[in-house]
Amino acid sequence: MGSFNSIEEIGSAVDAAEDGVLLCEAVDLRDACNESRLKAQARIRVSEALASRGLVALPEVPEYQEQPVYVTRLSSAADLLFKAFTRPTPEALQVIRGAVGGTGEVASQQDAAKQVAELIDEARAELDKMLGKAPTT
Repeated sequence: MGSFNSIEEIGSAVDAAEDGVLLCEAVDLRDACNESRLKAQARIRVSEALASRGLVALPEVPEYQEQPVYVTRLSSAADLLFKAFTRPTPEALQVIRGAVGGTGEVASQQDAAKQVAELIDEARAELDKMLGKAPTT
């Protein structure tokens, strides 16, 4: 994980990543957007700054600066796969079926699918923790 002075630097790191997905900490996003904290409005501004440069934080900009976050391009394979898992539609089901089928271009995206699935599990666990729910297994 690195230190970034601007959203453009984060975008360059995403583009340089072999799979187009950057793992960084929320503090990196906060600093790149010149925010002092990651309160709700600051997270919205960070998300908007990313989107204005064609980037997205997955699953979202974290509340705590030490939390890890994925950054990728909007509509990238990783973004589309994440949306397929989190926003069920018939079209999304096709993306998921292709990812688990392991054929064609999607085979190279299976690692990204695994990362997204792990990310969703982590997000659920965090949400449960914030809501005071007991962990489910």
